Amino acid sequence: MCFTSLPKEQAKRFDLAGRDRNEAAPDLPEYIMDENLPHVRAALRKANDKGLGDDFWKQVYDAIGKKE
Repeated sequence: MCFTSLPKEQAKRFDLAGRDRNEAAPDLPEYIMDENLPHVRAALRKANDKGLGDDFWKQVYDAIGKKE
């Protein structure tokens, strides 16, 4: 399953590379650390603190899809 505009195989390779290195997929850090997007990091930290899982992130993903 591919959730981005990246080709499915490219997204899979990014995910595998990140897992292999025990870090975020290589296409994500620039976006996550963008100084103009502080809420990205805050949301990730809060979700982690609250133990929110994939069900929560599926809802976020669906909400983003409705913005298009």
